[in-house]
Amino acid sequence: MDEETALVLKIYSVFGNDEEVPSEYRSDKLFHDGTPEVREMVRKWDDLSDDTKALLGPYRKRPDEEGSWVESAFNRTSSTSFLIPNAYATRPASAIYTDFLESADGKAKIWYPNANSNRRALFNEGTTGERVTAVQAKKMAQKIKGFLDNDEIITEFETLLQKQLMSDGTAGGDGKLDIYVAPCGSDLGVTYAEHSTPTPSYIIMNSSIGLANDNV
Repeated sequence: MDEETALVLKIYSVFGNDEEVPSEYRSDKLFHDGTPEVREMVRKWDDLSDDTKALLGPYRKRPDEEGSWVESAFNRTSSTSFLIPNAYATRPASAIYTDFLESADGKAKIWYPNANSNRRALFNEGTTGERVTAVQAKKMAQKIKGFLDNDEIITEFETLLQKQLMSDGTAGGDGKLDIYVAPCGSDLGVTYAEHSTPTPSYIIMNSSIGLANDNV
């Protein structure tokens, strides 16, 4: 297998798109954290072939951007992906991620799928084999906000490194750190550096991460 094919399959696995991974390369073991694989993709991007860029293009987009991997996941109807009524099959990602919570310090926004994104509230299949509902995704966003607020994580980070979080301009509507509750093939998620360093980042938290402990 050549390097580009291997990279494509790793990215598919990181983002839970197992349908596109040949059966001989599938595994029930998840990436604990998909950040290294995403960093590899971003680092190699300019040298990748056009065909590989076409395959990986959706994974260079934020979950709420048109043509993103999340939008593709909502269009799939298999048992391992988002299960939604056919009437919603072409719903754009920008209409899915409209709701968010803001951290008490005003430095982060936690995005979660709105309740209207799926009438049956079947969001995606979690790592525990259970299904994540839109309600559970919101509860997870509330948990993340609780950690940010109670532990003052961003303040601790900025104090430790003696630097402020880098603004991402107008992405997500403003310069705040964006955290998305979204499906992921990693059991934790991904910290996504959008360009070569130094660069602003956003975070994807696996939408099923809380199910194994307390069913969110």
